[in-house]
Amino acid sequence: CVPLLIRAGGEPVGFAMYALDEDDGNYWIYRLMIDARHQGKGYGRAALRQLLGLLSELPDCPFVILGLQPGNDGARRLYEQTGFRMTGEVIGGELIMKYEF
Repeated sequence: CVPLLIRAGGEPVGFAMYALDEDDGNYWIYRLMIDARHQGKGYGRAALRQLLGLLSELPDCPFVILGLQPGNDGARRLYEQTGFRMTGEVIGGELIMKYEF
């Protein structure tokens, strides 16, 4: 896994993590978390866009996948507005979303 610190003005505001999954051979965003004190300020959206830019440059990465906790409507809106789409799959209780480059 590749951990990434999300900063705003030099201050840590969140954390992201991605990896190439050994089981399915796909890139996954395993975490994108913004501290509750910093939510609603656009940091999650900016971090997600930067992360997608980074992933788009990786070899053999035509898409990226993530799991969404049911009921996390804020995250779902963010992901859908960024271009992620539901796949219809559920893994470990999470709704699976996919972004195609």
